[in-house]
Amino acid sequence: SEGVSAISSHFVSRPLMSVAWHARTLAPTRCRPSEARSVVARALRHPASSTSEPPASTSTSRRLALVIASVGALASVPRAARALESYSGVGLEIFVGPDGAVKVVEAFGAGYAKKAGPAYEAGVRVNDAIVSVDGKTTARLGGLEGTASALRGPTGSAVTVEVERRVKGGKRVAETLELVRANVDPSARSCFVSTCRRA
Repeated sequence: SEGVSAISSHFVSRPLMSVAWHARTLAPTRCRPSEARSVVARALRHPASSTSEPPASTSTSRRLALVIASVGALASVPRAARALESYSGVGLEIFVGPDGAVKVVEAFGAGYAKKAGPAYEAGVRVNDAIVSVDGKTTARLGGLEGTASALRGPTGSAVTVEVERRVKGGKRVAETLELVRANVDPSARSCFVSTCRRA
């Protein structure tokens, strides 16, 4: 709530300060992001506590109040609660590049450790293009979604991945690697766009 107070004190009008104050008063000590809208809605309906804090009445104030309450709710959620569930896979974040190839944008392992995890330990690197998984091309697998699904599987199971990378001189080289799936921990702060998948 300290961050919300600072914003209110320095950057918003007194009508908005009233809404922000009521949002902080009505919100629980720990508020889930999903509760932010209901909290600010109650704050907007709440009468001012004194004549020195008039209620917000403009649509601009209402929109800004929603932003402040939402930010405050997100900030109050413990980091552990925001973490995504671990899964069994190879620890890759992949996307479809401009050339249509499925490429690696991150390799990670337990605790979202960078340059770690099954794929990295087997030799997969950022910017590698995934050519096939267990002998099936990425196109045959159905593109990004199918490739990510094929790379996931039971812990301890093996999967064969063919990757292609550009080396010095611009030459492309292909390499076939065997990966052993393990539990990996994704990050909510990464790979959150629709063009990215975790594998």
